[in-house]
Amino acid sequence: TPGTGNSSAIGGGIYFSDDGSNFSLLPSTDATLNNANQNNNNTYNNQWSYVYAMAASPVSNRIYAGTPSGLRISDDNGLTWLNPVKNPSGVAIQTRCADIEVSADGQRVLVALNGQVWISNDAGNNNTWTNRSVSGSGLPTGSISNTQIAISPDDKNYIYACVGNSSTYDL
Repeated sequence: TPGTGNSSAIGGGIYFSDDGSNFSLLPSTDATLNNANQNNNNTYNNQWSYVYAMAASPVSNRIYAGTPSGLRISDDNGLTWLNPVKNPSGVAIQTRCADIEVSADGQRVLVALNGQVWISNDAGNNNTWTNRSVSGSGLPTGSISNTQIAISPDDKNYIYACVGNSSTYDL
């Protein structure tokens, strides 16, 4: 983020390959566009200027992207994107999505949104997300700078989290 001393750089969107050698920009993620259909313009707080994490379902064509504006999911090879994680009022959560993990069966999806861990047991579909970063869950609930998560490949019921404390810089 400019002016913060972080070593990140503004990106240009998501690239894909059908053969592993030749790559093309997904037009829907072109971070240089600035028109009524794409709120991009390649600024540091733009939806596609940073992609913090990506994942793919092992059982479908669904792809997941972690952006400054939350989790994005596409079922049509990146042509269109949805934000399925919603607060209790039904409003899409528009905070930084730093990590995404998908279980081996494609059903359990975990995301780290602004330091909170959200879980879906229905492949990440709309209205299937629960915030697990609540009091009594075992996860920290305050002073969080970053959260990284993992799902055991052997048993999706084993979930791991590494959480950075923004006050003490401890893990």
